[in-house]
Amino acid sequence: MADFKDRVHKRFPFELAVEISAKDWEDVLHLTTDNISQGGLFIRTDEPPDVGSRLQITLQLPDGGELVVDGVVVHSITFERAWEGLAAGFGVRFDSKHDMDLGLLEAMAVAQAGDLQADDEAEAYVSVPARLTSPDGSPAQVASAHRLLQLSAVRALAEQARDDGTYEIDLPDGAIIDLPPPPEAISEVEEADHRATPRPEPPKAAPTVAAEGQAVVFGIDFGTTYSSIAMVRGQNIAILEDEEGITMFPSSVCYPDDGSTLVGWSAREQAPLNPATTFRSPKRLIGRRHDDQRIEALLASSPLRTSAGPNGEVVADVHGETITIPQVCAEIIRYVAAIGSAGAKTTVERIVLSVPTSFEEERHAIKRAAELAGLTVVGIVDEPVAAAMAYGLGRQDQTVAVYDFGGGTFDFSVMAIKKGRFEMLGESGDPWLGGDDFDLALANHVADLFWRRTKVDLRQRQVEWQRLLFHCEAAKRRLSSEEEVLLSAPAMLMSLKGPVDLELTISREQCHALWSDLVGQSLDAVEGCLSLASMGPGDVDAVVMTGGVSRIPLVQQRVQELFQQQIELTVNPEHAVVMGNAICGRFVSLSGRLPV
Repeated sequence: MADFKDRVHKRFPFELAVEISAKDWEDVLHLTTDNISQGGLFIRTDEPPDVGSRLQITLQLPDGGELVVDGVVVHSITFERAWEGLAAGFGVRFDSKHDMDLGLLEAMAVAQAGDLQADDEAEAYVSVPARLTSPDGSPAQVASAHRLLQLSAVRALAEQARDDGTYEIDLPDGAIIDLPPPPEAISEVEEADHRATPRPEPPKAAPTVAAEGQAVVFGIDFGTTYSSIAMVRGQNIAILEDEEGITMFPSSVCYPDDGSTLVGWSAREQAPLNPATTFRSPKRLIGRRHDDQRIEALLASSPLRTSAGPNGEVVADVHGETITIPQVCAEIIRYVAAIGSAGAKTTVERIVLSVPTSFEEERHAIKRAAELAGLTVVGIVDEPVAAAMAYGLGRQDQTVAVYDFGGGTFDFSVMAIKKGRFEMLGESGDPWLGGDDFDLALANHVADLFWRRTKVDLRQRQVEWQRLLFHCEAAKRRLSSEEEVLLSAPAMLMSLKGPVDLELTISREQCHALWSDLVGQSLDAVEGCLSLASMGPGDVDAVVMTGGVSRIPLVQQRVQELFQQQIELTVNPEHAVVMGNAICGRFVSLSGRLPV
């Protein structure tokens, strides 16, 4: 297991040292169940310190390791104030900077303790030996530590209420749970969770310089249309940027006539000029045979010169040389890794990747592409699981749906989470439905209007059509936050009378009408998946929306109507998968295994 003794966090002066000895992993599991950073610990003692006292808690683990965390006293019950069912002592809330460590410790405890049921509500306390000392070495008090019941946690947090009577709990993913004031009496633990509503928090600055000697496992999201890279540093997830501050890079590779290799944005810009040697969204082709009927239409409409390789796989002719699809994908992964190395100031060597749940042969091919890029793949995670982890799900038993609408594909999965493990109950989707189709619908609409004015069909002009598609994608993104945008493309067309500009105001309402059927296709797949799983929308406890298309207000509205629940995008939907991959990378770097 991971050696927590070398973990480094900023320390604060403390008034009391607490040493807790867990004799076995069952104790550890009890102490970390339900996210220890939210519930905290209750230390039973007849002489509790004052609320606000700073603590340093050392948890001695069964294997001889230890975890040292900071905390603060948030709840104090003197011997005189103790009542039946709640003994004298004090409640401890751990500092949020330790959330990741505590979550990892819980996962390790689950693995070591097997199928133990830790959350036994019939047992009010789980007693673990504890020793209390002051920094000056005053005589120790012998006490016992317990997992603080969520009911008690609500009472404790009520003592820290804001002026308006509300209070908040910080989550590891940067979100905040805001709770209303507790009622006079709370009889059910679930009431607190029922009222919890996540809301986004302004992003925190994340350090990017890797600690010397620390092995970092990065997360890479190799997407159909865009790719990205992230890492966990301290308690923050850093989405790594290039020199221009961009975090998402087109999954495109261009081989121009000069023999160079262009990747990302430069490849996309050169695509109209090099159509036969530009690979856009090669993830659609990786791991597939040339005679695969699923890609027959794609290959027929592509300007690439493709054929069947020695094993029937798709290969392409590029300036007289045979290029395999894993080679092309390796260029993208290598490019993203280089951006990560520059941003993190440490070499990207080990990575966690993610793939759609339906990928089988493709899974091996993507791993091979990463190896061709010179990287070591320490784990491959299903994309919906990665997205769920980015949203902080997995710490309690629930049924979760992941609605993943990316640039090139749509995927829907429904999972049961039990004791931190993810069980896939059903999956569906459309590998040819994505944000590109939304761009295409808008571009066709604009092209029709342009034809009525000029009698020129931009769809018949390759360079101009690609320019229009780029402008429509930009307009689509802006319409997620604006009611209308000006689509302006100077000199879109050159004529005998001079350049012809394209300038058109596009409203969100117009686009919603153009896109309604596309959203309907995705919801048909959702309902079909739920039906095959013998479930209905009401059986889903939480819905996670990922992929750039999830930002479109129409999409959010229709999904909320189907599931009859408010859905908050507390995590950037375009970064959810790469964030989950980075979290999994953190698990691997500390414990040597994936958390799922």
